Amino acid sequence: MRGLTITADDFGLCPEVNDAICLLHDRGVVSRTSFMVNTEHFDASVAALRRRPGLQVGVHLNLTDGRPVLPVERVRSLVNARGTFRGGRHCGVALRILSHRMRRDEIRREWEAQIGRARDAGIAIMHLNAHGHLHLLPPLHGIVVDLMEQFGIHDLRVVLAGESVRGFAFRLCSRGLVAAIRRRGLAVSFADRILGLGHQGALDRARLTTVLTQSTGASELLVHPATGANAYHRRWRYRGEQELDALLGDARPPFVQESRTGDGR
Repeated sequence: MRGLTITADDFGLCPEVNDAICLLHDRGVVSRTSFMVNTEHFDASVAALRRRPGLQVGVHLNLTDGRPVLPVERVRSLVNARGTFRGGRHCGVALRILSHRMRRDEIRREWEAQIGRARDAGIAIMHLNAHGHLHLLPPLHGIVVDLMEQFGIHDLRVVLAGESVRGFAFRLCSRGLVAAIRRRGLAVSFADRILGLGHQGALDRARLTTVLTQSTGASELLVHPATGANAYHRRWRYRGEQELDALLGDARPPFVQESRTGDGR
């Protein structure tokens, strides 16, 4: 089947984000979420997910915010002097990865631990992506493919088509990741098109209506809602409350939640 899937990212980041995603799922708007497992809200997040068995969950691999899942001494290159990920903008983390200041063996170890933490909590992991789309960086392609195979995950976010300058850069990076998956012979599904990259964290009703007209084939719309202000959205200049209002608004177009197609073979 082909259609639109709405995925709410950053579940687990903070209560305001969790509450918004749960509300959107309960109202029938969001069927998928991407779970950040390394925050202090992990236990509350798992409890909320267990109360919503119809909400499909993926792991939102993280190297930017919060503390690592692993002990600091095992991932020294990933953290600052306080033992936390460095925060800030994702581009700063990307530059550290590309300049080899973050060790790939430590990234592999930490991301494996993040997926393992979700699995050990009884979460069925339906898809994989990363905070800030860092999994698309070419130096990390081998790690991502290994983790997909190791944990039997068959759905991955890549940007095969999408709007915005950022979308163009992501498309270039995605080609190599798709090629690596094909070389490994893994059966992995991708969306044909990623929507919302040009207005990440800033969708209002008018933009949402415009973005949805671009939905063709199997499309994934990324949303970042929140019920209130929080430090993360202030830093990123996201307007999570505005996105929540747009997604819940009476004037919203009909949403179609369907399975995605696109075989990585």
